[in-house]
Amino acid sequence: MQKKWLCSAGALFALLLLIVWMLGLIGGDKTEPGNTPLPAQAATTKETARVERRTIKDAQPWPGTVRALSEARIAPKINARILTVAVHEGDRVKQGAVLARLDAEQNRALEHEAESRAAAARAEAARAATDLLRTHGLFEQEAATREAYERAETNARKAQASAQAAEYSVREAAIQRGETVLRAPFDGVIAKRLHEPGDMGLSGEPIVILQKESGLRLEASVPASCANRIKIGDAATVRIDALKTSLSARINEIVPAADPDTGTVLIKAGLPEIQGLQPGLFGWLEQACGIEHTALLIPAATLRRIGQIEVVTVQDGAKLSTRHVRSGFSQGDRVEILSGVDEGETVVIQ
Repeated sequence: MQKKWLCSAGALFALLLLIVWMLGLIGGDKTEPGNTPLPAQAATTKETARVERRTIKDAQPWPGTVRALSEARIAPKINARILTVAVHEGDRVKQGAVLARLDAEQNRALEHEAESRAAAARAEAARAATDLLRTHGLFEQEAATREAYERAETNARKAQASAQAAEYSVREAAIQRGETVLRAPFDGVIAKRLHEPGDMGLSGEPIVILQKESGLRLEASVPASCANRIKIGDAATVRIDALKTSLSARINEIVPAADPDTGTVLIKAGLPEIQGLQPGLFGWLEQACGIEHTALLIPAATLRRIGQIEVVTVQDGAKLSTRHVRSGFSQGDRVEILSGVDEGETVVIQ
């Protein structure tokens, strides 16, 4: 029993010695936590950069929505039943394409009625003109009074004016009948379909909304205290989470009045054309608002990620070592380093 206990104790002691040796507590050079030495032979052949400390302006993210620069709300000018809606949301259409048709029967009846009134007015105008001609002849022969001649002349002018008004009514009725076919005013994509066949189309109430695919911008509501520092033409960064990308944008419109309920100002930033960018996407307008802080910056090309770990290669003379770091924001081709390196140290560009 004693011999068995001594064997177990010996095995445990050997295991402890192995663990201590692996931790570097017995013999060998010690390595500082977070540093892994690398061979020094290639140190002079590496492209390097210095860790810099700079004062930078903090960019505040403001939520916004991607919207089309040009948008048309396709609505009828008359009240009529909707017969067909030829497009669906997401459809791409060309200029002049039929988007919807309204019931034209009522307008045809109005057009026929206008044509009948115009025919009657033309006949009355012709009769009045004949009467004026006859009265003028009698007046020249002193067989009619000046009063009768002037009355005939007035009646002829009135009849002619009525005939012209009736002709205008016919043309207006024809135009209104043409308004029962709604067409695309430009090439674009259908953003919304608001009505279905069988619905009553009302004058001025849109049936579909058409947007241009080009000329997109992000519209964001920014607190007035920050918006006062933004000017038209300023550069800005727009982050689109759905596309996992950041875009270089430029402020092209600032609504002059603040929203009295929220105290915000609507800022609009023009966006470049990239694949996948479309109206309705959620985004962030990142804009500096006068807040500054100092940060340690290194080139983005010096930072490597191994799983969830961020590392850089630090050069100290001929010695290279891998250093664990923690990064912050990215600004162009520079990355902020929150911990792991000090100002003036040299890092290797990968």
